[in-house]
Amino acid sequence: MAPTPTPVAKTGKVYLKSAKYVPSPKPGQVHFSWKYDSKSADAFSVWFYNVKTHKYTIVRPSWTTRVQGNGGGSGLVTNDRLQGVAGVYTLKLAAEASGYDATAPTKVYDTSSEFNIKITDFET
Repeated sequence: MAPTPTPVAKTGKVYLKSAKYVPSPKPGQVHFSWKYDSKSADAFSVWFYNVKTHKYTIVRPSWTTRVQGNGGGSGLVTNDRLQGVAGVYTLKLAAEASGYDATAPTKVYDTSSEFNIKITDFET
């Protein structure tokens, strides 16, 4: 089981504004948007979390917080890093990671609601 990340205070973090899983086109994608405040870190990482197995999979180790507009941004990630492992997942925004070899986030900023990724959502 992956270690439990340290919770952070309500300020100085990145907040998920929305997250929606879209299975088509393949590979499936999560479209998400975030908000930040003046104390937020300059970058954050994006993770998939398997609710059943409690396994974290890093999707992007570093995403610039203030890349769009004032106070928020948006982006999308694909499910190809899950390598065909279907299940119930959440998207987590966390402290910037050292790279794709990271196994769990050090601090989780926010978590999406659960979404189901089916085996048919992956490219074949």
